[in-house]
Amino acid sequence: MDEKSIKTPSSWVRAIIDTLVARQVDTQPILEKLKIELGALGDRDGEVDQDLVSALWDEAVAVTGDQNIGFDVGRNILALLNPVIAYSLMSCSNLRSSCDRLLRYQDIVAEGLNFSVRETEQSYHLIFDILPDRRAPSSQAIKSAIAAFLAFIRWVTQTPICPTSATFKEALPQALETYEELLSCSLSFEAEENCLTFSKQDLLEPLPTADTDLSEIHEQQLQAYVVKRNEPTFSDQVKRAFKDLLPSGEPNQELIANRLNVSVSTLKRRLKSEELTYNTLLDATRHELALRHLQQQKLSLTEITYLLGFSQSSAFTRAFRRWQGESPSQYLANSNA
Repeated sequence: MDEKSIKTPSSWVRAIIDTLVARQVDTQPILEKLKIELGALGDRDGEVDQDLVSALWDEAVAVTGDQNIGFDVGRNILALLNPVIAYSLMSCSNLRSSCDRLLRYQDIVAEGLNFSVRETEQSYHLIFDILPDRRAPSSQAIKSAIAAFLAFIRWVTQTPICPTSATFKEALPQALETYEELLSCSLSFEAEENCLTFSKQDLLEPLPTADTDLSEIHEQQLQAYVVKRNEPTFSDQVKRAFKDLLPSGEPNQELIANRLNVSVSTLKRRLKSEELTYNTLLDATRHELALRHLQQQKLSLTEITYLLGFSQSSAFTRAFRRWQGESPSQYLANSNA
């Protein structure tokens, strides 16, 4: 297991759920199946694992039968995205400049987004891709990203701007109406990349919302936002301390508090502010490390036991059964089957 999974803003989950609700889909079974807390999706700065979003896309397609639901979601995402990036992009001098800024700050839109621009003599080619995490990303994620980009540039320019051509990695779909309605350009499938091609004239046309002074201010805000966003949370610092100290045995709260230069009461209070407790975070950290060590298959069960701070293999086995519903040996056997 990777130590850090790819994150996606929770606004994308909110947009998928809202789209399903608008189609009169009962989303409660989906939320329960994927263990999504609806109340936690209101935070614009909130994030979820990309794999969870991929699973939600699969559920959305299954329950609607719509292989192009991503386009619908993308059209409606603009109002839910963090306004820091939206206002910054619209203050740029032209769409080409907006694309340059999006290149620098695409992680804010989604960590898995892989956006790039290629220039030719007459055109700009905008390439969209989604990086894989533990599971392959959904093709709906690409469709939603493309639809969101088109919705943004049409909103900011107040014109029905369209690409001159579009290519998709996916196979030729049975129905093209949705693609044609959204893109209004020549289409190609089974291509090497997901690409929208625009004329240079369209992307170099001055934006009606362009403002040099505001653009500089927004650039500074974005830089500050990225710095804040990348700062480790207090629970991240506690997890790092756990990982450093567990090989020497299970650390107590006093030891962790001293390592972080806080009191035990402050340790508890700051974890509580993140809706965590010391024991639940310690347990989750051990679970994460156990899976990673087992998947790498480089260590014996005895070695893993002591790296996780357990004094006996039986204690590790009991904990692992609680986490996974099977013993470490069974887990390894099933993984290799």
